[in-house]
Amino acid sequence: MDGTIFYWLAWLAWIGTTFIMRKSHPERLKLSAVLLLLVILSDKAVSIYGTEITLSAIVIALTVMAVTFGTGFLQLLKITISAFVVMLGYVSFLLIELYDPVWVLFDRVWMLAGCGFYLSVLLEKGLKERLAIIFAGFLTGDFLYAFILGNYSFPYKVSSLAFLDVAALAAGMVVTWVGFSNIALAVGQQILHGKGDKGLHE
Repeated sequence: MDGTIFYWLAWLAWIGTTFIMRKSHPERLKLSAVLLLLVILSDKAVSIYGTEITLSAIVIALTVMAVTFGTGFLQLLKITISAFVVMLGYVSFLLIELYDPVWVLFDRVWMLAGCGFYLSVLLEKGLKERLAIIFAGFLTGDFLYAFILGNYSFPYKVSSLAFLDVAALAAGMVVTWVGFSNIALAVGQQILHGKGDKGLHE
């Protein structure tokens, strides 16, 4: 059922930001509010020029702009280019799925999310930047795909629950990857620190 992955991950993330994250963390309330808005507005839609768009798309767009617009011109340009690459990958996958679905060998949600995750890790280093290009690239790609289908009078809902499943799963992959990377780095530093102390004592 569309939306299952999104709702599970969104609620888990909301519980984490609301009850587990330090209360002094500057991003805690913002993250909790964004996650709650995404869940509430995920099934609310408006029609603009014949295209149905869920209100979650507005939340995603505003959040991405808030995260990226204060980063400086060069960083913003880099994020924009990276998001464009993700958008091309997203739209290409959907068009291949539409015209030649035999190439979609596994669950499309996992394949699309995996592609977004791989591109984000390849193109950006920071967690915020990776999440930004995933959501920006996927959302603009969804708009472009809706535009392409609209030319053939095919209905398509932008930022639907199926879209949110893919975006949430890709974001979850990125967060998990960064978490394990930080743990591995901390363990490595502890090992090196222990060896250094042992060498000094010898």
